Amino acid sequence: MLRAALDAPAPRLTPDPTHADLAFAQTGIDWPELMAERIGLWARVHLDTGQALWPSAGGSPYDSWRAFALRDLSPGRHGLAGFCGFVVRLPKDARDPVAFEMLVIALVWEAALLQRHAAPLEPGLDLRIDLAQQEAADRAEERALGAGSPRPPCENAR
Repeated sequence: MLRAALDAPAPRLTPDPTHADLAFAQTGIDWPELMAERIGLWARVHLDTGQALWPSAGGSPYDSWRAFALRDLSPGRHGLAGFCGFVVRLPKDARDPVAFEMLVIALVWEAALLQRHAAPLEPGLDLRIDLAQQEAADRAEERALGAGSPRPPCENAR
């Protein structure tokens, strides 16, 4: 079976699912879309140049988003009860670059969904085969290095 798997073409790679994707599969609620919609709404207000009907809380992106999220009832209406309470327990200040703060915002959603819809993840057969092949290649290289004779790279690597 391992030999056949090594000779077979590599499977088409797809990104690992996020917790939002897993919660979507479990609940039928399109969490990735809701996250994009809510973060997009906040970003439009935060990045607005005075054209929105309501003002942004101002400050850093994290501060602005946190103020928005503390008043956003949409997550709870969609089944993520306690989202505002989850946000209120987060640190009040994030002193990092904007890109990091944007990541923090997305991760807050992921963490809240993980807390609510946690399910263990199991690696698929293809990943287990790849990991076994990598382990074998690593051990062979270690043995070769220990013997003092470098080996050519593996030509059969997937």
